[in-house]
Amino acid sequence: MTREADAAGMTIQDLSRYSDLRAKLQQDQEILDSLRAKAAPASPALTGMPHATGTSDKVGYLATEIAYLEGQTEKLKSEMAQERRCLEAYIKTIKDDRVYVICSLRFLRCLSWDEVADTLGMYYTGIGARKIVSAYLRDHP
Repeated sequence: MTREADAAGMTIQDLSRYSDLRAKLQQDQEILDSLRAKAAPASPALTGMPHATGTSDKVGYLATEIAYLEGQTEKLKSEMAQERRCLEAYIKTIKDDRVYVICSLRFLRCLSWDEVADTLGMYYTGIGARKIVSAYLRDHP
């Protein structure tokens, strides 16, 4: 979105950007945790067999990867914060209470369409909730 509450041509993909960034951050965080675990000191293998030291620096390589990924996650967090502010500003402009609630649940709380429908009650389905938002976006360019 990256534009302050600019409703012109808003699509579900535009509204989903925050959710997508949040999923990417979660994925990057899992990778970062895995890299940190691999970089932790390990006990040497005591096989009794002679071994040659390699020329690779596993810990150094992992430290480089960790530092890079930490930088990327910080950028991602900053981008998410900006995207969330824009999304909140746009959602506040929605006058239809039902669409407002659906958009808040789906795009700010990052619930799936089916979870949104479950929250709204027995008269809603995930497909129905999505169609409500799509129709609103089509009718309010």
